Amino acid sequence: MPLENRRVVALIENVWLWLSLVFVAGYAHILFFQIPYVGFDWRPSANGRITEAFVPGNLRVGDHLVEINSVRVADFTKQWRLFPLNSIQTGDVIPLRIERGGQEFTIRWVMPGPNPEEFRARLTNQWWLASLFWVFGLCALLFVRPKDTRWRLLLASNLLTAVWLAASGVSRWQIFFSKYAMSGAMWLCLPVYVHLHWEFPQSLRRLPAWAWGLFYLAALGLCLANWFLILPLDSYLLGVAAGSLISLALLIARFFARPGQRRITRLLLLGGGFTFFPVIFFGIIFSIFDLTPEGLLFTLLGLPILPLAYFYAARLGQFGASELRANRAFNAYLFFFLVAALSATLISFVHQTFGGSSEATLFDAAIALAASLLAGVGLSPFHRFMDRYALGIRLTSESLIETYTRIIATRLDLPTIASAIDGQILPALLVKQSALARDDGGSLQPIYLRGVADSQLPARADLPALLAQGGRLRAPHERAALCAWVCVALPIAIEDTLLAVWLLGRRDPDELLRPDRN
Repeated sequence: MPLENRRVVALIENVWLWLSLVFVAGYAHILFFQIPYVGFDWRPSANGRITEAFVPGNLRVGDHLVEINSVRVADFTKQWRLFPLNSIQTGDVIPLRIERGGQEFTIRWVMPGPNPEEFRARLTNQWWLASLFWVFGLCALLFVRPKDTRWRLLLASNLLTAVWLAASGVSRWQIFFSKYAMSGAMWLCLPVYVHLHWEFPQSLRRLPAWAWGLFYLAALGLCLANWFLILPLDSYLLGVAAGSLISLALLIARFFARPGQRRITRLLLLGGGFTFFPVIFFGIIFSIFDLTPEGLLFTLLGLPILPLAYFYAARLGQFGASELRANRAFNAYLFFFLVAALSATLISFVHQTFGGSSEATLFDAAIALAASLLAGVGLSPFHRFMDRYALGIRLTSESLIETYTRIIATRLDLPTIASAIDGQILPALLVKQSALARDDGGSLQPIYLRGVADSQLPARADLPALLAQGGRLRAPHERAALCAWVCVALPIAIEDTLLAVWLLGRRDPDELLRPDRN
């Protein structure tokens, strides 16, 4: 790409990043400082149902708002720029027409202004989740390489998700075009999500640019139709829902159709499972037992797992010497999130059953103690579970040494040892290319080949130069000069007599071992 074009693309990327930050930070400011503190929470999409009453008054949870400050809720939901609380200040009295038990009546509601309960409810709004998605977008911009289509789609998916999450936090009041921003971002998520999962980690099939262009234009057309109320009011939800479901179908199809990409695909599927399953499962539990909704806030800690999984997958093979620590940190976050969500559910159940009695305090202490013990005892087994089923690491570093020692001690001939190493050791190391070749004095005779052909073996005359670089990872310029697929060359010798050479190449996930890996 010419230098001028690269500069234009870089400018667009940075404008995109900072414009999304304006949306995220702006709507967070509006949530806390621009929308009046009314003393209750409600859902316009549920016929104006009151869901929380933060201050004493004539409103009850379950009432339905018919009018707010002389603006009918039915008209309010159809006019996305209508805000019924313009110029309302703390202490003002506004008329609220409500429906309770089939009867309608009007009450005079005093605007309470900022209050602890309502502020806490806004503090646990999704503004912080939008901020996290923006941060993951920033991390993708700074740390994920190469800057190709997959990189742009990963960046776009995080930033668009951040925008619609931020706008949806204030959209019930339809302030500052929040409904338009939310619906637009949700419709654009449909082609971006699908395109990302078509291309990531590798393209399922090359499609013409015009096909993707039509897809994006169709999503833009649906967005405009939604804005002008040609489509049903809540149809924007279909954008995110359809994008997510099609993405899930593509991941499942990729898992079965592309065995070489199963490590990354498995990681993304587990990330999605850890993100959505606790929310759904604990949501059902809270609904069945009518538990206090505050306990569900812990399940929101699982929502960042999904962008974290994608960022982690995009960085696989780029962590260098920190890869083991990155694996452990990722697994630890998942584990402590599950422990916190389970503990919060049990505590909510106890408080629902015993209230504020001494028994509740005793149970709270027991749950905290059990959670601490579980965190201490269960983390290591969880690490092994994630290594095996998410990362595809079948043997730990300790068992790897034991397995290798057992193979050497119980197998006497070289072909049998080679077969055991190829079947057990190399899969645990995630090595996709390797060869063990015997030196017969004139040429190299393969004992086993994994992911390479006979013709890719080095010539006997090239062995001295290749083995001079042995015992370490070869630098890119060394690989370019001789036997490019070999990342590590290990001699097998007795004293000064060379018996064989062990060559290790590409490693999962479809990336070359980096020179800074040791």
